[in-house]
Amino acid sequence: GIIDDPIKSGKEAYNDRVLEDQWSWYTDTFISRLEEGALQIINMTRWSTKDLCGKLLDEEPEDWYVFKRRAYNKETKQMLCPSLLSYQSYLDKTRKMSQPIAEANFNQDPVDIQGRLYATFETYVHLPDRFERIILYTDTADEGTDYLCSIAAGVREGRAYVLDVIYTQRPMEVTEPLVARQIHLNGVQFPRMESNNGGRGFARAVQEKLWTAYQTRRPHIEWFHQTENKRARILTNSSCVMHDVLFPADWQSRWPE
Repeated sequence: GIIDDPIKSGKEAYNDRVLEDQWSWYTDTFISRLEEGALQIINMTRWSTKDLCGKLLDEEPEDWYVFKRRAYNKETKQMLCPSLLSYQSYLDKTRKMSQPIAEANFNQDPVDIQGRLYATFETYVHLPDRFERIILYTDTADEGTDYLCSIAAGVREGRAYVLDVIYTQRPMEVTEPLVARQIHLNGVQFPRMESNNGGRGFARAVQEKLWTAYQTRRPHIEWFHQTENKRARILTNSSCVMHDVLFPADWQSRWPE
């Protein structure tokens, strides 16, 4: 029985529900089709310690032989298969990726072994003369211990320059006028808010605050239901965040939380 590349993307790899479904398929369907004495081969990129290989190595470590080769051997300074991936191409690709993602892709080291995903953030001292648009994204708090996070950023040539961040556990009667003020002061043109967990009502309240406090109905706040797994979104977009989202140079003191 051969299972080839069951995980098709990073979003699948970091979605616990997808991983659980794959494990259920393996235990309930795949092994029932194997005849006595059958061999099993699983060929896949090791994205997560919770993936199919990870679970099997936890459950049956003595029953499996692990065949793993790194794309680049640091000791011999040789590529595994130069005709498939040259050293120059390897350097170019890994330079554009976050280190944990590169290690998973090319060296079979699961991302969740690597530790935190954000090694560094790009920063700026001076803003561009103008922006193509100013955007805002708000994730409302869904529990008493959760944080509301609202980020305003100016976009120029495909990069986002973070202008303002609200990150707080304060109640909605405080955060609604705070976010309205954030939109007004930063000249936001395209605000988006997650409608999950009361976010739709929050968006409507902020829209009303824009009128009562600043006598404007612009911009129109777009609210939407976020269906993608949060952990998967964080992991798959980490490289983009580190390269294309720029924070002010003093971001650590300005927004320590």
